[in-house]
Amino acid sequence: MPSGELRQLTDRPTGQVGGLLGSSGRFVLYLDDQAGDETGHIVRIPWEGGKPVDMTPEMEPYALTGLLSSVDGSCAGFTTSTRDGFQLYVVALDDDGEFTEAPRPLFHSTALTFGPLFSPRRGRGSDGDH
Repeated sequence: MPSGELRQLTDRPTGQVGGLLGSSGRFVLYLDDQAGDETGHIVRIPWEGGKPVDMTPEMEPYALTGLLSSVDGSCAGFTTSTRDGFQLYVVALDDDGEFTEAPRPLFHSTALTFGPLFSPRRGRGSDGDH
């Protein structure tokens, strides 16, 4: 049930814009832009407060043009912008917003790219898969 409670999770002179609340409501994902130049890594921080955890430590710093969760919260997608162009990734999430695998690249373009968008899942097959 929504509480309407506001909570400050970051404190930096350049501010913080945007983020994604995990499906459990326990964590927030956002681009950690420490230099104020709109590049960094996606991090996960507990709603109750604490230190952010880098979710893409193996990747070079990137700008983020999109960060979205599926309706059921089982995966997230994000689009990065680097010198090489725009890359769309998808990654499975657990109930706490933790990446359960390395981000999987799905699409690359040198043209401006936003997204991702997820379609809602429409029922289960006989084997239990979506």
